[in-house]
Parts: sequence; C-alpha cells; structure tokens
Amino acid sequence: AGTLGAQRPRTGALARLVFQRGHRLPTVFIGRLASFGRLDEWIAQKEPLGIHPVGLLTDEAVGEGGPNLPAPLLGRVADLPAVLRERQVGQVIVLELPGSDATARGLIDICREHGCRLLIHNNLEERYTQPLVPIVEEGRHFYTLQEEPLEDPLNRIVKRAYDLAIALPVVVLVLPPLCVWVALMQARQAPGPLFHARDRRGL
Repeated sequence: AGTLGAQRPRTGALARLVFQRGHRLPTVFIGRLASFGRLDEWIAQKEPLGIHPVGLLTDEAVGEGGPNLPAPLLGRVADLPAVLRERQVGQVIVLELPGSDATARGLIDICREHGCRLLIHNNLEERYTQPLVPIVEEGRHFYTLQEEPLEDPLNRIVKRAYDLAIALPVVVLVLPPLCVWVALMQARQAPGPLFHARDRRGL
C-alpha cells in the first residue's frame, strides 16, 4: 500500500509535466447544471491528464450566485460557435443524449466545422436510476435492465458443452438398459409383441 501511495504523487507530477498549459485540451460542456455537477469527480481525474474545462453552455435559467460548478457558465447552447472560435476549444462534451436528431446533427456539424472532438455522455443510467447492460442482437444495439448470462458467447459455449456432457452419457448408458427393462416388463404383463399391428378395412 505504501508503494502505491508513493507512486500516485509521482504519476500526478509526471502528468502535470507532460500536459503543461500549452498541451492542454480546452473542453466545453453542454447540458444541464445538475449533469455538469455530477461530473466533478471525473473532471478532477482528467485534469492532470490534459483536459482543461473551459466552461458550460446551458439553456437553463441560472439565478444570481448560481451553483458551485467545476467551470464557469459561458452562455447558452446557441453561443457554441462563438465560444469555439474565441476560446480555441478542442473538445466538446454533451452531458445528456440529444433530445432530437436535429439537435444532434447541429452539434456534429458545428464541431466538424471547427475541428473539435465531440463526446456525448450516455446518461441513460441516471434517467432510469439503475444500471443498464448493453447487448447486441443481430447487429442492433440495445440496453437491458439486468444482465443475461447467456448473452455472453463464452457462456453459451460452456452451457452447450455442459448439456452435451450430461446428455451423451444418459443416451448411451442409461436409455438402452431402460428400454430393455421396459420391454421385459411389458412382456411379463402382456405376452406378445411390444407394438400391436393389425389390418383394418376402411378408406
């Protein structure tokens, strides 16, 4: 534990040395104040690695004083092009999934025009208040509320091998003696062939 504790300050010092002011990535955030506040810890972890939070663009009404945020308020979402030009922003992070295709397309076009990287934070777990598990069905991406073990291909292979390991011995070793025993019991109770057949006239 002492070794790990000693390595963390060294790692932070190395990150500060590598990502000096000229090598930082100015980042603008777009979204609600509450979503921005929930990223405090993530931003604190990323700042030593070069991410520099420039500020937040939001369409929410902010009163005097406002909440305690990790970066200042820069204006409304419509001010994004001007902010990108004036602040030399290299990255835009959208804090919630866009509400419409038009909004998403507009953000993509603006970021491409200014040569900015665009990240969209997946906030579905916050909306549904529980963890979501991504799955892929025939090339389509879905989320489920609980993890299905058989969604993992490795688990499917293990289950199939387990099924065969049980079924094959039963078919080879158990069923033949069982069939012989059934035939003997039938012959003892009702002498004659096991399967009865006779000709009948009809259509």
